Amino acid sequence: MIGALRRILQAGQGVDVLLIETHISFVLVCGAAAYKFKKVLRTPYLDQSTLALREHACHEELRLNRRLAPDLYVGVVRVTGTSGAPELGGKGGPIDVAVQMRAFAQDGLWDGLAARGQLGASHVDDLAPLLARFHASAAVADPAGHLGSPDQVRTPLSQSLDELEDLTRATATAAVLGPLRDWEAAAFERLRPAMARRLALGRVRECHGDLHLGNVTVIEGHSTVFDGIEFNDELRWIDVMSEVAFMAMDLHAHGLAHLAHRFVNGYLELTGDYEDVYKRQSRRWPWCQGHETPQRRTPRPPKHGTRRACANWPMRCTKLVDVCRAKMCIRDRARTGAVAPAPRHVPWPLQCGWPWLRPCARATARWQ
Repeated sequence: MIGALRRILQAGQGVDVLLIETHISFVLVCGAAAYKFKKVLRTPYLDQSTLALREHACHEELRLNRRLAPDLYVGVVRVTGTSGAPELGGKGGPIDVAVQMRAFAQDGLWDGLAARGQLGASHVDDLAPLLARFHASAAVADPAGHLGSPDQVRTPLSQSLDELEDLTRATATAAVLGPLRDWEAAAFERLRPAMARRLALGRVRECHGDLHLGNVTVIEGHSTVFDGIEFNDELRWIDVMSEVAFMAMDLHAHGLAHLAHRFVNGYLELTGDYEDVYKRQSRRWPWCQGHETPQRRTPRPPKHGTRRACANWPMRCTKLVDVCRAKMCIRDRARTGAVAPAPRHVPWPLQCGWPWLRPCARATARWQ
């Protein structure tokens, strides 16, 4: 049907129709319009095997993606006729259904920009506030529900490990799965309380679910996020910081660590969501990578009890966001007694009890 429809559109409009295939969809780009069709398939994580399921998925895709890209997603269109002579929006019963979108230039996709060395600070600076606003308005998961619960968060990783075990059985790779499972089990037990707390605090929301470079593009000079997950609730209802981490991870994978740190910093500045940012056990700030001074690659922390050192040490890095701001506020208040605005949250390094930050934490507690 897709091939026949492509030929009909080319003949009727006199333009080349581009066919883009993904693992679960076909997209026909015809001039200023694009039509996205769900493949007829069923996998462990999605079911598009019937017309009713595909139509429901199309309406969900429209609803969800209009939150971030309302101008791109036009509507849902039915395909009528026969598989050999299909017609978009014709009379009669539907044989399939598609999401109608506005086409956009492929050279604006972030993965392409990264490959050409054209993805820069302005792009991530544009994305951070967009994502912060989106997360602030997204639907919140039920604190007593299944979505976002520790066991649900763990399930996809457990399933992946099971699949890896089946695929690597009787190979040399199988030897690494035992230590990997041990690490996963230990990490899960350590993080279970944080996952439960984040769910209770409303940090699990109906997010995009697939925020990587291939799903962000530049349209009229602004970053636009599209193609969120509609086919699996568990992949979409996630902790907002998981969504941030996914984009940061993909920036790292493209060799853009400095943009990954800039993106995370920008998001944290806007949201203040420092509470459960992963606390590395090393004596090194997590986001210092890529922001070190040329004199010393890893800044040495000050001695315990030295308030001035606590205030000045982070300034050796170019951007430690509210952590730096909080300690500058502490220093200024200690010197002048002036009442300056405090950050909305005590940043997580002040909460975690690191020895050289305890004086700052005590001072912050007194002033709030």
